Amino acid sequence: PLVIINGAKKNEDEPFETQWARQIEKTKKLCDYAEELGIELAMEFEPGFVLDTTELMLKAFQEIGSPVLKVNADVGHIFLQDPDPMAAIESCKGLIIHAHLENMKTGVHNHLVPYEGDMDLPGYVAKLREAGFDGMAAFDAYQYDYEAVAENSVKYFKSIF
Repeated sequence: PLVIINGAKKNEDEPFETQWARQIEKTKKLCDYAEELGIELAMEFEPGFVLDTTELMLKAFQEIGSPVLKVNADVGHIFLQDPDPMAAIESCKGLIIHAHLENMKTGVHNHLVPYEGDMDLPGYVAKLREAGFDGMAAFDAYQYDYEAVAENSVKYFKSIF
């Protein structure tokens, strides 16, 4: 019932306004198709993409105006890209239907295991809950052999939930 999406990479050789318009147009088409299928789309923004902050993502949501477009809150991206991450999560209240959980070092887009990095991951999880999120989340640290980090990661996540 849910597909996680993101947008297009920013192209420094093309005007931002052109990229923005295309992002809106293509996402509207995806939303129309998702409505036909009876599914929701959970968008996350990415560093270096057209939509690269919570503010821009929510601005796009307003322009698109689709009831199936929701938020996949990737806490690492929020940590890296938003000047006030906790306020950014709060601004998504009622829209978050999925989350990506990981840790990151300040200023470095590298998805780390939950017990490494500079983020106060328990604080982010608490803020997600405060914003009304009580859904599914995925451990988003694709650079690792999941079997090698699973035991310690699961133990850590259990300690904060």
